[in-house]
Order: sequence, then C-alpha cells, then structure tokens
Amino acid sequence: MKQSPKLPAEKRRTQLIEAAMKVISKKGYDGATTEAIAKQAGLTKGALYFHFGNKEDVYFAVVKEISERHFALITKPLLEELNPEKGLEKMIKNALELMSGQKYFTLDFWNHAKRVKKIGDYLEKQHNKLEKELVAYLKINAGMTKRESQSLYLLLHTLFDGVVIRHQCCSSSVDLERLQKDVIDMTKLFLHKR
Repeated sequence: MKQSPKLPAEKRRTQLIEAAMKVISKKGYDGATTEAIAKQAGLTKGALYFHFGNKEDVYFAVVKEISERHFALITKPLLEELNPEKGLEKMIKNALELMSGQKYFTLDFWNHAKRVKKIGDYLEKQHNKLEKELVAYLKINAGMTKRESQSLYLLLHTLFDGVVIRHQCCSSSVDLERLQKDVIDMTKLFLHKR
C-alpha cells in the first residue's frame, strides 16, 4: 500500500476520523475493522494505532465529530436570530436537513454508541448542553418560563427522535418537506398559545 504523504498529527487524526466515518457508514460498527479504516485513509494500521488505542477510541472520535458538527449547525440560528419564530424555524430546517442527508443517523450506529459508557455519557452531555442553550434562548427571546422552554425542547427532541426512527424504518413514506412545515407550524402554535 502506498502511504499517504506526511501530515501534521492533527490533520492525520482528522484524516483517520473521516475514513472511519465512511467505513462505519458502509459497514456498521461491527463490520468496520481498523484495517479497513486505515486502508480507507491510505495509511497502515500502525498509523491508526499511533492516534487511537483501539476501534472503540476511533468510534468515540467519530461520534464526537458528528455530534459537534450537528450541534454547531443546529444551534447556529439561536446565535444569529433574535426573533424566536425565525430562530426556531431555521433550527428545525437545519435539523431536518441533517437528518435527510446524514448517513450516520442509523439506529445501529446510535444504538452501539449508547452501549459504550464514555460515548453514552458524552452524548448525554451534548443533549444537556443543547437543552440548556435552547432553554436560555427561549427564556430571553420568547419570554418563556424555564418549564415552558424545557417542555418545548422535550417536544422537539422527542419528535426528532421519532422522525429518525421512522426515516430509518420506512424512509419512502416520510415526506420531510411536509413534516418540516408541520413541525414549524406546531412550534409557532406552542409559542403563541402558552
């Protein structure tokens, strides 16, 4: 195998994470091997083990990378838009776009991630961080109480979990465009009827 050119350690690590994303999305966690990940990156297994202790460490890095990208994209409208209707609408659109184009939103991927304690703990921390940001945004920009804000967060989070499952099980029957409109309308109703 021809080794890829010398890169700084952080770039090499990123290269391995990107390769792992591709391999895991095709083969699932159980089917992905460190050898296949290294090969996808154009590296040796030794190079992979220089950066990661084992396959679980690679998986954790993949989950963190995906989670941080998603978190940034989903919360971006909350940082840019003071109008809560517009901010939530943009947030919902971003979340649904992620879901429709994201090959990592497989039940197997997230189910396995949750079974690994450090990954499960990390994901729970990310969910708590998202809730905290949305609750603060709604309290400041929509004048909602903490309880009302938490209720809307829970409603949206639960709805998206259900959409992810439905999209995995019968994606052909999910009209994401209509769903997006319905979720945005429901959120606006919630904002105005409290």
